[in-house]
Amino acid sequence: MSDSRGMGRGFAWCAVCLLLVACATPGGARLTAEGELSRFGSEAAFAAWLKAERAKHPEGIARRGTIVQEAPVPLSAPPPPAPSPAAGDSSLDRIEVTGARLASPVAGESVTNVQVAGVDEGGIVKRAGDYLVVLRDDVLYTVRLRRDGSEVLELADALPTALEADGKDVWYDEILVSGSNIVLIGFNYGQRTAVSELLLFSIDADGALQRRSRFWIETEDYFDTENYGARLVGNHILISAQLPFAWNAIPDALRWSRRDVATPRWHDLIDLAEVHLPVFALRSPEVHVLSLCPVEDLLQGMMDCQTFGVVGDRGSQLYVSPSSAFLALAHPVYDKKGTGPLSSIFRVPLRDFQAPGFAVVNGKVDSPLQFSERANSLFVATASAPGAGAEGAYDVTRVPLDRFGTAMAQDVVLPDWLVELPYHGALVRFGEDAVWFGRDGRHRWQSEPASPGPMVVQTLDDAPPARFETGIWPQLLQPVPGGLLVFGSDEDEEDFVLGYAAREADGARLVDRYIPGGVELSEMRTHAVNMAGQRDGSLLVGWPVRGREGSESALMFAALQGGSLADRGVLDFSDMPELARQSVAWYGESRVVFLGHRVIGLSGDALIEGQLQGNRVAPLRHAVLERPGR
Repeated sequence: MSDSRGMGRGFAWCAVCLLLVACATPGGARLTAEGELSRFGSEAAFAAWLKAERAKHPEGIARRGTIVQEAPVPLSAPPPPAPSPAAGDSSLDRIEVTGARLASPVAGESVTNVQVAGVDEGGIVKRAGDYLVVLRDDVLYTVRLRRDGSEVLELADALPTALEADGKDVWYDEILVSGSNIVLIGFNYGQRTAVSELLLFSIDADGALQRRSRFWIETEDYFDTENYGARLVGNHILISAQLPFAWNAIPDALRWSRRDVATPRWHDLIDLAEVHLPVFALRSPEVHVLSLCPVEDLLQGMMDCQTFGVVGDRGSQLYVSPSSAFLALAHPVYDKKGTGPLSSIFRVPLRDFQAPGFAVVNGKVDSPLQFSERANSLFVATASAPGAGAEGAYDVTRVPLDRFGTAMAQDVVLPDWLVELPYHGALVRFGEDAVWFGRDGRHRWQSEPASPGPMVVQTLDDAPPARFETGIWPQLLQPVPGGLLVFGSDEDEEDFVLGYAAREADGARLVDRYIPGGVELSEMRTHAVNMAGQRDGSLLVGWPVRGREGSESALMFAALQGGSLADRGVLDFSDMPELARQSVAWYGESRVVFLGHRVIGLSGDALIEGQLQGNRVAPLRHAVLERPGR
């Protein structure tokens, strides 16, 4: 422990653990230490549990529709879990964890700036062989990169994503590419019940798009300002779904339906019998489901997926590594002797969804960027209760993977480091060997302080947290080899600033700042920034900016080398045609793609290709994304 306060809190947490160990059951019994993470086993058992909870809290349900209840033991013995795949089962070979297939920020090629190498995230630009696939509003575009051995940038195909009238009510947000197949994800606001959509397309050798299949999944909206609705690991897509329900009604099973057939039918993705009981006290219940689906099966019109489900409270955070999915659920109620909230983190191995486990940590997870799996452990930075003299605090906890168990008698995993901050609200990002914290400058107008205050770095060793000044209001943090890039604005909020902070033996310091003047960062999602290593050893970084008048985004570039930042020019889209759009781009308007020596930028309705010539990214060619039939 780097801070004695963390150890002191362990005594209070022992009492908090009683929520998990000594919970009242509908029959008044106590949950013993032998209790295990269990499925309901049948819809009747789910109904009996729900009925018992209503009986215990009738006034709360009538008044608010929510209650504070305690996690029960199984009402009937659940069936044994399905056997793990045998060693010779070919299905094991279908999870291909091949990080080399995805771009590395230092390998000269990067299409999407993902959090974890080997795990792709749904975005608006992807690569499929010699084509880029671009999603703009409700149209999929393919853009040819090579023709007859020569480099080109040509629009190859454009296909409206929806055929039916109800397509106008769907917001299409994310695409993922597996080989020559494209998975498109959207949310349908036009249905009486919440429905997400999956659409499958294939791309042929000429870049033409073919429709393959279309699905509905009954789930709440996946949209999140920091997270993404789906991941791709090898040739499997991982989807997170939520099914809220009321205490006075048995929910339906989470269902899917193929919609591109004459007579659509609903099928269970996971039924209530397979859902795990809650492991902590609830207020507003929700079924949380993770599904891992082979893309090839989706192309054939089937959702033959591994699934994991658990009842928790509203809200969750998903983090995916090449080997596991982690689902963090915050506890809405905690022991008053404790000093802050708790979270249960479920680990689901991607090779075997029948072998989940969970661990309990102090604090709350607000973003997937607060996770990092490394060295057979999950590191997590959770917002916790600050001590005297601090405005905010984070516990940084190392959870060995073998601590994720099935026993209900879970001790809270004590934090390894305590980071206290002189401000509320922080951006958090794990780097190579440290976790970084900076005052959240994304909503600067909501804050009264004139100064962003210090940034803080906590190394993942026995050193104490170290503070350092930057004079930057951070809006986006990007780890790089040896340190951190800080995208934000200056203290007066007059100019965009890019800063580089280097890790040092006793902490970190701001080494260099780049201030182009007259612009601001136009997007703050992690995908907005991208970078790639160059032959001279530098790191070329690209990001979107706009003028103070709100003009179309330009793409700005800088090189990081030897701790210094140098201007590398701008791809200016002001001369590109402005084509009318019909919806808000929730996932952003701009992206930078690095393909070796090729630099391709998207902004609005156009792509511009540039190339680093000398010390500038110079434009070479462009392509306009015209809508079909225009």
